[in-house]
Amino acid sequence: MSHKTVVAAVVVAMVAASTWAQAPAPKQPFSAEYVYTMNGEPMAGMSPIKVAASEQALAVDFGTHGAIVQFRPGNALVTMLMHGEKSFMNSSMPYDSEDLQSYFFMMAPPEGYAAACEEGGTACEMVGVEDVAGRPAEHWKMEDPEEGEMDNWIDVGLGIVVRSTSAEGYGMEARKLSTAKPDGTRWEVPSGSTQAGGEEWRT
Repeated sequence: MSHKTVVAAVVVAMVAASTWAQAPAPKQPFSAEYVYTMNGEPMAGMSPIKVAASEQALAVDFGTHGAIVQFRPGNALVTMLMHGEKSFMNSSMPYDSEDLQSYFFMMAPPEGYAAACEEGGTACEMVGVEDVAGRPAEHWKMEDPEEGEMDNWIDVGLGIVVRSTSAEGYGMEARKLSTAKPDGTRWEVPSGSTQAGGEEWRT
């Protein structure tokens, strides 16, 4: 399975029960490194996803590309980074857009899974609190009519997804998690990058 296919499958699983009309800002700043897994084991050839977040911004690095999301009232400013080409594009997106939600794969719904599932028709059950990445996390079992069965573990203190698995065995897990304030350079476009795209990408 390709890198892109795994990313899409896991992201869809993690956001399937979530609809956000407001910025899904984390409870506190954090940084993490997520590893692709297959039946609980790291997948060979898959680069870890590096994530950093503050109350105002989110940075996601997939290795070959990344994104910086600036939280704003009503919408977000998304800077898409193409590391290989040393270029970037800007776009303004509402928080309920599917494109924007794909970058929030690690954040649980602000009101919690129980409320989100009740609204969206996904069956949810919190089965207990378990240790993930050295921290307590709520283990939620979920069943969506379209996406099937999945399990998500939500860090109790941070309110973020720290582990996710699907019925097919694919998933992600935070192997490095820090609550130290991320370096401010995470929110800056790398030096030497040029802006690409048409007028619609120059918000």
